[in-house]
Amino acid sequence: MIKLSIIIPVYNVEKYLEECLNSILNQNIDKNNVEVICIDDGSTDKSGEVLDTFAKTHSNIKVIHKENAGVSAARNTGIDTAKGRYIWFVDSDDFICDGSLKQIIDAIDNYNPEFIKFYYKHVKEDVLYTDYWNNSANNAIPKVCSGYTAITHVCTVISANIIKDNNIKFPTDMKYGEDILFSYYVFIHSSGVCWIQFNNCFYYYRDREHSAMNTRTTEIYTRRTRDLLLMSKIYKDAYDNRITEVPKLLENTKRRQYQALIGALTILPRSSYNFKKTIQSLREEGLYPFPWVWWHAKTKHTLKEKIIEGCKLFFKFETVYRLYYLIMRK
Repeated sequence: MIKLSIIIPVYNVEKYLEECLNSILNQNIDKNNVEVICIDDGSTDKSGEVLDTFAKTHSNIKVIHKENAGVSAARNTGIDTAKGRYIWFVDSDDFICDGSLKQIIDAIDNYNPEFIKFYYKHVKEDVLYTDYWNNSANNAIPKVCSGYTAITHVCTVISANIIKDNNIKFPTDMKYGEDILFSYYVFIHSSGVCWIQFNNCFYYYRDREHSAMNTRTTEIYTRRTRDLLLMSKIYKDAYDNRITEVPKLLENTKRRQYQALIGALTILPRSSYNFKKTIQSLREEGLYPFPWVWWHAKTKHTLKEKIIEGCKLFFKFETVYRLYYLIMRK
């Protein structure tokens, strides 16, 4: 049986795709243990050709060509196709660490955990995966943990049973934060019995200057504001409907609701949203004003970040938030 399915959504990344695939395929493991599912989401460059070329020489690569429908739909196609006991989502412009797959497979064999967590590092846009190939993960020591912990999709290998038994999918109506919601549902449906933590970097995230995450336009801010407001509503509904009976998870759900709302209010002035209509709508939906949530500032690392996030708590007062809105609109 295949132990690990690596799902890679691909769209117009011919410049980085070979680096990503080579970082996976050049690992010293039994290739029968790992399948690599690449979903070509209607690429208009040569990404599809690159995938087909690799598939001809690597029997564990499966390529799916489909019409463009977005990264969430591509990942969902990968989930439906995956045959492995565990699933790892890797972005096609990033790459993974040498030795990471061996460590992950060993953890699966030895502990059968619900998920496996590890760290990632940001790297510059033009680096090669071989520049970091000596940063081997072969000596990584797993820590066996229990209880509940938040996860991120690219830094977590997840039991396929949790995903498929609970029909967890990436929301296709969101362009921003879809991975956060996916990870939240995995988090909610885990039992907390056993998971593995590696205190090593297994994943390298490529910072691309012109990526969607680094694009700043009114259209982008409007879309992100919409998605953050939607997330806040989803968390509120989950809390109100008692998605779980575990008090700690319910508390986390409520925190996520406020965090998403504060995030939306922070960028709202840069969007095309109308101040008065938005605040009125949030009041009607029971989202605004929000209570004091000091934990939001406490989670930040630096004093500067804590002060900035602490100031955002005063958004709960409409007069204060209106002043912020007017200043940022200029």
